[in-house]
Amino acid sequence: MAEHITHDPAYNTVDRDDFPAMVEVERYMDRHDDFDAIISGTVDHFWDPNDERYLQFDQPFNLKDELLMPRDFVVELNCAVAEKLDEGEQIALANESSRWQLSSILHGEQGALSLSVSLAQILRDPGAVAHDLDEGWTTERVALEINGVVTSKPDVSYVVDEVATEKKRSDIREERKRRAVPFREWWAEERVKVEAQENMDPAVLGMWATSMELSPKYAEEIRRFWNLPADFVFEEQ
Repeated sequence: MAEHITHDPAYNTVDRDDFPAMVEVERYMDRHDDFDAIISGTVDHFWDPNDERYLQFDQPFNLKDELLMPRDFVVELNCAVAEKLDEGEQIALANESSRWQLSSILHGEQGALSLSVSLAQILRDPGAVAHDLDEGWTTERVALEINGVVTSKPDVSYVVDEVATEKKRSDIREERKRRAVPFREWWAEERVKVEAQENMDPAVLGMWATSMELSPKYAEEIRRFWNLPADFVFEEQ
């Protein structure tokens, strides 16, 4: 076992090449209570997307004046955050976000970080979420549905309902369990859609089409993962 990696029995790890075991829902649900705290600390163990050993751009980009990805693909530019930034700041934010997204495609550690961050949103301090609401950095919908924080605004500031927040977060956890399916079932259903290129989010379809065009190696990985023909390509809509 590598000495520089933090290990915890709560991970209940399997062999690093045993991918099916890693994604079995039954095994995933059988975990220690400390696991939420562990995944919320994933930020301490991810690859730096700015490190050229892990992420390289063979084609130069004008990161100061041009967007790496279409504006519609960048979540941050389609919410209240963008309204507080000038054009240059919007481009800088969007390109940094896009670099992280591309890194999550290329490297498993970054993907794990992204997943962990999304799962750990219900661990955010409710007071910090209320502060974000006061500053206009987030919305009531995000606070409630993503962070699981129930608030009210009796005057100029948001107030957290701690009891309702605890219940909301418990409900979110239970809903995640209810919706969970074994990986093999999910893969089989998704493969039908992927091969037919039907019932897919246009943003995802466009991202895969562009990524496969830019990186033949990535295209091979996509075809291998979904068990697709050697000449398979996605058609942008």
